[in-house]
Amino acid sequence: MGIDEDTPIESPLVSRQIENAQKKVENYHFDIRKHVLEYDDVMNIQRKVIYGERRKVLLGENIRENILDMVERLLGNLVDEFCPQNLRPQEWDLEGLCNAAVQLIPQLGMITAEELEGRTREEIRETLIRAGLQAYEQKEQQVGPEAMREIERLVLLQTIDRKWIDHLSAMESLREGIGLRAYGQVSPLVEYQREAYELFQEMLRSIQEETVRVLYRVLPAPVQEREPALALRPAARATGTNRDSAGPVRGAPTSAKRKIGRNDPCWCGSGKKYKKCHGRLEQ
Repeated sequence: MGIDEDTPIESPLVSRQIENAQKKVENYHFDIRKHVLEYDDVMNIQRKVIYGERRKVLLGENIRENILDMVERLLGNLVDEFCPQNLRPQEWDLEGLCNAAVQLIPQLGMITAEELEGRTREEIRETLIRAGLQAYEQKEQQVGPEAMREIERLVLLQTIDRKWIDHLSAMESLREGIGLRAYGQVSPLVEYQREAYELFQEMLRSIQEETVRVLYRVLPAPVQEREPALALRPAARATGTNRDSAGPVRGAPTSAKRKIGRNDPCWCGSGKKYKKCHGRLEQ
């Protein structure tokens, strides 16, 4: 158009187009920041829940009742899985239920599928829960109440930390690919919230299962017998000798000196003949 590069172009049409482009760019970045905050809100809610549970453990609260609630909840979930309400009792997988219960709590091995046949779902649930709680009481008596409280806190804290780290990695992978859900005509944010909730619930179930598995397999530390310390010290002190020394020392018994010949090596270890060492002094 023959216009110098340093000459500004002043036109209402051009200015309006530039302004519209700037608004679109600003709106785009605003939406990005808005979604980032919304995604972060999901993680903040989950973080508050996990940190609250960790704080209870670190403050030394008695979590025994929480452990027992985990046992009841996990065994109840097994009954719902292998004995669903929409199936007839003849179609229930009682063998699979017993195997799954033993994998969770080894002490439930005495309960067989034949023993559970003919019972209702509630009776089966009560049988497993009662046996599980009794097994935990026996384990606590075996280990000791005070030691069991410490073990509960240690196991639960380590399990929470490990599972939370794995959950953060899974959430990061979910967030990286969630934007592709927009091609399926669905909201990425809604899908992210839904799947994040499912991952969080799965993490909680995994924490409970691993904690219960470990606690039911805890064994008391064997008592090590200690040997009497320095049993030979009184004898060594009485003779005036050092029991750790391999060579002869001064203060040997007089009877031992009398057996040494004049040309034998001196008993003091000097390397000289007896007659030129202590034999000369004794003369």
